[in-house]
Amino acid sequence: MDYQFRNAMTFDQFVASNLRKSWIDEGGIAIYVRRSYPQWKRGDFDLATLVANVRGHGALTRFLDTYERSHQFYIENVMRERLRDFFIRRGYEVYNDNSKETGMWSLLGPLPARKE
Repeated sequence: MDYQFRNAMTFDQFVASNLRKSWIDEGGIAIYVRRSYPQWKRGDFDLATLVANVRGHGALTRFLDTYERSHQFYIENVMRERLRDFFIRRGYEVYNDNSKETGMWSLLGPLPARKE
């Protein structure tokens, strides 16, 4: 799938902005990201939609390798077991298992080692 999000910002630009939600483009993957509300207790950012330019070429892994060190992510509505298992191998835990009702899972990433 080839996507085009003109003028989409990077994740670093999103974090520095005051925006609550936006599409970001991280070289090979577009992500619809939202800032989590503290009362939700589900991480710093929701990764609501992931659109890979070419599936299986490492764009998501590169994004997570870069930003999981400093941010906790909530992954919303994972529809494929393969992708669910990918996140579990990275230390994510199933937050909501709606697989019987909707065929989807939500996952919460590990807490980053933050500098105080």
